[in-house]
Amino acid sequence: MALALILVWYVCIGFLAAIGTIAITRKQLPARGEQVFFGLVLAPVAGMYLAFTTYFAAKNALPSEALAALVFTVLGLLGMRLPSVLAFAYLLHGAWDLLHELHAHAGVDLGGSATLTEIPLAYGAFCAVYDWCVAAYFITRREQWRAAGRTAAAGLAAVSLLVASRSVIVAAETGSDPRVRQQIDVSWDFGSGPGRTSNRYVGKRTVNVRYGAPACSARFTLERASFRFADVERDGRSVPEGPPFLMLTLRKHFAGSFELLPKITIAQDKLDANGKLTGKTEELVFPYREREMAFPVADWERAEIDVMIGAPSETMGLHNPLDWSDIAVDCAAEAPK
Repeated sequence: MALALILVWYVCIGFLAAIGTIAITRKQLPARGEQVFFGLVLAPVAGMYLAFTTYFAAKNALPSEALAALVFTVLGLLGMRLPSVLAFAYLLHGAWDLLHELHAHAGVDLGGSATLTEIPLAYGAFCAVYDWCVAAYFITRREQWRAAGRTAAAGLAAVSLLVASRSVIVAAETGSDPRVRQQIDVSWDFGSGPGRTSNRYVGKRTVNVRYGAPACSARFTLERASFRFADVERDGRSVPEGPPFLMLTLRKHFAGSFELLPKITIAQDKLDANGKLTGKTEELVFPYREREMAFPVADWERAEIDVMIGAPSETMGLHNPLDWSDIAVDCAAEAPK
């Protein structure tokens, strides 16, 4: 009689626990998240029996309990995608719980050398009722979960298509040349010191580079940019006290001469008259393209040489590279000599 009362009590607790879990997950999680949650929960629930084998020193039960935990984990993972599998998994786990309860009180076993672990009093009854209640709930929710799964799959497919399309566009813009840099290092040094310790004075970051056509990146690539005070002669030595100066380094990949370097356009956040960001973007064109404006090179005809060219920032209206968004390189007006 006492055992019957305990079993009834735990059956009621299992039923109420199932109702509470369903109410909370349905309120707090979307349909797709609800299905994933119950699929993930099945693995640790099934693993509890492995803990019982240790607690009750049931070494002979370890193989069968480990196999069962593995099977239920796989079913739970499949159930995250398939509502019917999830319902079946919980129904089956409820039967597994009940079998342990019968083993504890009636000596029921798997047969042969296989055996089951002992469990706490009425644990099997509690879990069996819980599992069967939520399994019944899964059956009522399977259509909503399937619809949510189709929506999630469609969203994932759309994102994948978008990423793939963007990759194709980028490949078309830059070609397949491994020399093309889609990002470059930009460094700046406006002098650090007392009160000037932030990265607005000295720093380094990467900036995205866009090429107008594959033919352009096959001829020139922008390798790096440096923005700092120009060096001036003072007391017989060179010191960085001149106006801010932007230095660009391009790589010439082809053999032969040329007249013009590519057009370089820097997009940066626009400032108002008070130096505050406006939320708008402005495009500033590097003022020099002629080969004669670049630093001298021993042999302009050679391929794979660095070409350095600079300009004072005041000719462009540039400000700190932290506010740059990207750099465009366009060879439309550049042609071989």
